[in-house]
Amino acid sequence: MPVCLMGCSTSCPRGRELGAYLVSHPGVDRESFTGSTAAGRAIGETCGRLLRPVTLELGGKSAAIALDDADLEAFFGVALLKNG
Repeated sequence: MPVCLMGCSTSCPRGRELGAYLVSHPGVDRESFTGSTAAGRAIGETCGRLLRPVTLELGGKSAAIALDDADLEAFFGVALLKNG
């Protein structure tokens, strides 16, 4: 496993168990997670206890970027339709 990068997915067999193991492993210096709010909360709690830096991107389904010249009414109308 590279020193600076390890990806883990809950879609792989035993992904949750592997993820929990890696988050709490003493050889891991920093966490970065993109996914559900519930999983992020658990990761954040573990990292908080360990005083380990963590970056969490939670709950969103569809990232979007609006540039300076975007029609914001149309942009937000479409964004809300797609994400509730």
